[in-house]
Amino acid sequence: MTPDTSALEAIVPRILDHFAAKNAARETALTASRSLIRMSANAIRAVHRHDLERAAALLAEARAIRDDALRALRGPPDIEYAGFLHDAQKEFAEASATFALLGEGRLPTPEELGSTLV
Repeated sequence: MTPDTSALEAIVPRILDHFAAKNAARETALTASRSLIRMSANAIRAVHRHDLERAAALLAEARAIRDDALRALRGPPDIEYAGFLHDAQKEFAEASATFALLGEGRLPTPEELGSTLV
């Protein structure tokens, strides 16, 4: 008797699509994390050089990258809560606070930072 493989043949493409989506989300988050850390560090340097316009621009770009990465990570909990952006979000919060304290003068709230690290 030959096993019926039609059920498996129907499921395999779904499994592969699922893993491809998880991999894409992870890669997006890892790339964004590196960019976010770099931009946050550069924003802090710009604040210390009193180049507040450059710092604000870097933080705005970093926020957009972070938001895109968070959207990409929504989905399976093992990807969403894996912590790919954890350190990058802390760096972004530090850069935002540095900018506020030394430049703008108003600390952003955790909600404004989009932080779940409170």
